[in-house]
Amino acid sequence: MNWQLVLVLLTAIGALITAIFTANAADATRKAARGSALLSCLDKYVAIRKDRRKAIENRKRDLAEEYYREILDLHWNEYHLWLQGVIPDEIMFSWLQIRKRNFESDKIEVETDARGTITYQSQWQELKTTNYFEQNDPFVGFMDKTHSGQITHLADLKKIKKELMHEKL
Repeated sequence: MNWQLVLVLLTAIGALITAIFTANAADATRKAARGSALLSCLDKYVAIRKDRRKAIENRKRDLAEEYYREILDLHWNEYHLWLQGVIPDEIMFSWLQIRKRNFESDKIEVETDARGTITYQSQWQELKTTNYFEQNDPFVGFMDKTHSGQITHLADLKKIKKELMHEKL
């Protein structure tokens, strides 16, 4: 038997095994990063919800407005994580259904000279018109589609993601 051929075969087998282990390690790292990012988003959400409770209890306009800014900032971060593939489409879709419901009905009663209400919808409109988000930020159009009910199926979300990714190129 030709020892050189045996050595080449053993080297090829070793390279294949190394490639398999490397691919598995990369996949495990991706999954760990995804899990960490999702937990971070959920932790931030829980903290922000505590701010909402404080705004409701204190009935202060500034606390209510701060709560909505924080929740919309979180949505902005989640949107970018989703585009990067960190947040799976299925999870993002379920979160968007909650955002649409919140847009339609979420509100916090506040004390002012006269009794008032701060709503998710009014804060979204205010932040859009005061350029809180960058002008032409695709996030704004994405959230408008969410709020208006244009994302009703997972397929809608995947189509939008594909379009957004194509625009980035």
